Amino acid sequence: MDTKAESPEARHRHYRNLFNFPVTLHPDTGRITVRTSSQVGAVVMPGERVRAHLTRATGACGPILRDPGNNRWTVLVRPDLDRTISKLYRALRGFGVGEICAGLEVDLPTPATTGVERREWVVSPAVDVPLPSLRSVLVAITECALKVETHV
Repeated sequence: MDTKAESPEARHRHYRNLFNFPVTLHPDTGRITVRTSSQVGAVVMPGERVRAHLTRATGACGPILRDPGNNRWTVLVRPDLDRTISKLYRALRGFGVGEICAGLEVDLPTPATTGVERREWVVSPAVDVPLPSLRSVLVAITECALKVETHV
C-alpha cells in the first residue's frame, strides 16, 4: 500500500472492501476508525513480547496497531463469547492489558496528516489471515506475563 500517494477515502475503501472491517471515515479530520462489535474486538497492551509469543503459539499474529505517542499496542481480534475471558482480563490488568469495549472506536492508520494522531501497523491485516480469537490473544499475553514474573 503506497501510503504517500493515497487518500483517506482510498484507505477507507481498502479497509472496508479488502478486510471487511466496519470502518468509518471522519471527513472533518480524515480519521479512519473501526467500531468494536460482535465481529471485531480489540485488546490494548504494552509491547513486543506478545507478538512473538502469539506468532509461535498460533502460527499467525495480528493485525496489531501501535500508538507511537505512548507505545501501546492494540490487537484487533475476533470476540469470543466465553464467560472465563473476563477472569483473564482481571488477571492481566496489572500488566497493562485492557479491553476496548463493544461500541467504541479504534483509530486505524490513515494517510491524513493534519489533526490526526498517527497510528502505525506493527502487523498489517492480511486478506488470507482471519482475526485471532480474543481467547488466543489473552492466553498468549498471560503466558508472556507468567514468563516475565518467573524471570524477575
